[in-house]
Amino acid sequence: MGPKDVIVRLHDFTLNADAIGDANVTGEGNWELTLDGAVVDTLGTTSFTLENLAEGEHTILASLRNNDGTPLATPVEGSGTFTIMPPAA
Repeated sequence: MGPKDVIVRLHDFTLNADAIGDANVTGEGNWELTLDGAVVDTLGTTSFTLENLAEGEHTILASLRNNDGTPLATPVEGSGTFTIMPPAA
């Protein structure tokens, strides 16, 4: 199936791709993308393209992380479900 873009919109939080794995800074970090319960990637950009998705229902979860990869003290997450349909005949 074709690629699907996942985009996060943030408020009062700065993504810093260069700081992944570094010391924590308040209000700065990255996000972790999970697809169907499996971690896809840790990201420092606002978008990611999922490719080669199988037909059927999928669930994504975006979770903000500190620079060192740990969850924020107060978790900030968003999730959604979508379905990949077979091509029309």
